[in-house]
Amino acid sequence: MPLLIGGCISAGCACIYMAIGEEQPYKQAKVSYDTLRSAVILPSEGDDHQEKNETLNRQIDFELLKEKNEDIVAWLYIPGTQVDYPVCRGTDNTYYLHHNAEKEKNILGSLFVDSGNEPDLCDPHLVIYGHNMRQGQMFGELSNYEEVDFLQQPYVYLYTPDEENVYQIYSVYRCEPSDDTYTTGFVFRTKSYMDWLNETLAKETYETGAEQMVNAGQQVLTLSTCADGDRKDRLVVNCVEVDKDDGQERTEREY
Repeated sequence: MPLLIGGCISAGCACIYMAIGEEQPYKQAKVSYDTLRSAVILPSEGDDHQEKNETLNRQIDFELLKEKNEDIVAWLYIPGTQVDYPVCRGTDNTYYLHHNAEKEKNILGSLFVDSGNEPDLCDPHLVIYGHNMRQGQMFGELSNYEEVDFLQQPYVYLYTPDEENVYQIYSVYRCEPSDDTYTTGFVFRTKSYMDWLNETLAKETYETGAEQMVNAGQQVLTLSTCADGDRKDRLVVNCVEVDKDDGQERTEREY
């Protein structure tokens, strides 16, 4: 598969700062997501997300989600933030900037996977975009990770119809929309993938303590939104997949 570079360009306006007159559409958008969340997240026992090695056993009704929209491919959850949303995959990187997960016009848009990623989300590098909302919805709280203190909760959970994947944040930085950060189409355990991983490590704003976990045999999940204060820049949070069976990180570096 050829590498796809600069996948974020078409998602370049993924940030919204609303004026007072837009407050009502925002409230309506929030209600629609709250309603969807209540309908598809089933109650589970022991819903405590604080332990480092805990694997979440959330039950998400993907059958209902698929009835609402076949484009919904996953659910993203970051404990300690407002990130608790369905993830769509469209035919381009623009539609879900302005439509929610039920394909309704919506000021919040939807979280969505880069259209260059595979439908099964098994790519070595998976990219998810979302709006930077002033009130913190969607990816509005990712900017908190620019401060090392917020990294006390470093885990990200991505649910699909078939499995649950657990990731740990290993690099946070700003870049331009055309940066190589958004390259997709890699192959596991290849030199090109390892070289790209090393580039993401070199860009980190501060040491996360998870750098040694990164290797070319693991998937990386990149979360991207507009950077606070500068709509020309993008904020990037790179996360590496960790072993969800026993919570022990693989530390080998291979390709």
